[in-house]
Amino acid sequence: MSDHLNDSVTDSHPSMIQVSADVKEALHYNQPVVALETVNAFIHGGETNEKKHETTLLYDQAVRAKGALPVLIAIVDGKLKAGLHHEELERIFDGNSSIRKISRRDLPLILGTKQHGAVSVSAATKIADLMGINIVAAGGMGGVHQNAQLTYDISPDIYELATSSVAVVCSGAKSIIDLRLTLEYLETHSVPVLGYQTDVFPSFCVKETEYPIDRRVESSVEVAEILQRKWVLGLQGGVVVANPVPDEFAFSPKEMNDLIQSALLALEQTAVPGKERTNFLLDQVSRFSEGRSTSSNIQLLINNASLAADIAVDYARETNQ
Repeated sequence: MSDHLNDSVTDSHPSMIQVSADVKEALHYNQPVVALETVNAFIHGGETNEKKHETTLLYDQAVRAKGALPVLIAIVDGKLKAGLHHEELERIFDGNSSIRKISRRDLPLILGTKQHGAVSVSAATKIADLMGINIVAAGGMGGVHQNAQLTYDISPDIYELATSSVAVVCSGAKSIIDLRLTLEYLETHSVPVLGYQTDVFPSFCVKETEYPIDRRVESSVEVAEILQRKWVLGLQGGVVVANPVPDEFAFSPKEMNDLIQSALLALEQTAVPGKERTNFLLDQVSRFSEGRSTSSNIQLLINNASLAADIAVDYARETNQ
């Protein structure tokens, strides 16, 4: 498990991935660093680009406030950037910008274009692993979609977690996901699921579900110790740290289920292609909830970034001893 920047990736191919100087320095000295998945901030972080920009800055600041360095990962003008600066964010969120959701599969397709892209969990996790970053903050991970036996719609997030030695801090799987099958897939791929101060797997805006996790943890120190033991033993692959949405922004299971059923009904009446289904369903849930799910998304995103920073600080302390 590398704790330092993989120079063979960044220096040999500077046109492929551009890493900011502060990120390079932090990785060189094994300082606490958190990679940030950007789909939930750039695309689902508000109704307007101005609001999404504001959400992104709060997301970034939540990591800095805990003593870790945030690494916003995105595609800017067709270039893969790790550690965005103010001017690059301004370009992404200017009034005319169109921002694409980018999974691992899409990376070679968008590089070299003039487009902007927000990286999903699968892309952020892969890039973090290539760079030697151990902790990724996200909103909610993908998984096995409902009715997958008909659509074969399974998120690449699961497969990336199986191969990349990175801990993803998220509020469980998105509410449109089949949680039981998602947990089964994670188990099949030997990905431990830790519940941060919870015994059950959260579902994005829903704090309580009926699905137990592998182990409850009470502190970021405990998470860091588990990560170190896993990777020192040579057990490659990732870990999910499931961090429930704060109480005041949580939906009840019934309320969210009703919203999802309405969104699925709307989906049946459209011809949305596979990779756009998640965005469509989340947009419908936001519309039917009159924006409450978007507000909840923003708060859980910031909460996850804060916990990820705590874990990164403790993990750096463990590995620097």
